[in-house]
Amino acid sequence: MITEYQTQSELNPALWTGDELKPKLRLSLLKIAKYFYEFLGIETPVNDVTLTGSNANYNWTTKSDIDLHILVNYKLINDNELLVRNHMMAKKNIWNTKYPLKYKGMNIELYAQDTNEPHASSGVYSLCKNKWLMTPNPEMISVEDDAIDKKAKPYEYEIDNLNSEDVDVLDKIKDIKDRLRNLRQTGLGSVGEYSIENLAFKALRNSGHLGKLNNLEKASTFSHLTPKEV
Repeated sequence: MITEYQTQSELNPALWTGDELKPKLRLSLLKIAKYFYEFLGIETPVNDVTLTGSNANYNWTTKSDIDLHILVNYKLINDNELLVRNHMMAKKNIWNTKYPLKYKGMNIELYAQDTNEPHASSGVYSLCKNKWLMTPNPEMISVEDDAIDKKAKPYEYEIDNLNSEDVDVLDKIKDIKDRLRNLRQTGLGSVGEYSIENLAFKALRNSGHLGKLNNLEKASTFSHLTPKEV
């Protein structure tokens, strides 16, 4: 068992006093959420702002993100759900690049979540209502390291062997990202955040492979778009 996926005896004390979110931190996170909402450039009302993920649960580590979700109804923005989702993802990526916010070394990750989207997390805290919507359970979750490795290792190999000089590298990166997205969604949809698929995704993130993939995509796109002398 690796410590990444063991439950702790308490919620992260950097954020919580017992099971109550620290008041000043809550106000700071709501302030960030307000700025992010304005950055999205939409007029749809915010239904809630929630804290979820490992830092709203007992399986946090020092590498865990602070996951802030701004809940809005995608259907009120546009009937084309794919268009809205892509817009939200693009805005999220731009925001994270421009404002890489941290709190005590932990990344603050923001996401505009559709209110109609089921959430797989077993711990969800409402910052607006200042109460738990889904209270986490400190019971130990046991996941074998070998099972996680078997899912993650093939992706590590693929990412490590990508060649920036390959003319098809951007297509290969897109294919890997699509498969990783499907991998994680499959696990979250069937078992939840403790699924092997989701834990394999987290292992790739913590090993730096997802960052490596994103950096290669950025560099390759820049090279591809840079005008060449004729």
